[in-house]
Amino acid sequence: MGLTPAAQRRAARLAWEMDRRGDVIPLPDIVIGATALEHGAAVLTFDRHYQKIPGLTALSDLE
Repeated sequence: MGLTPAAQRRAARLAWEMDRRGDVIPLPDIVIGATALEHGAAVLTFDRHYQKIPGLTALSDLE
């Protein structure tokens, strides 16, 4: 999966929106989340903060 211009714009928008809500997530994780959203993919992670990204499916196991 590549970081497309659309994913870059989405990451910038997500970072701004989440900051306004008081949800602080590391920028690399916002970029990963935005890229997954642009490609219609889920993120497999144990980091709970991915659950704060609207519309993102964050899985903690493969079941």
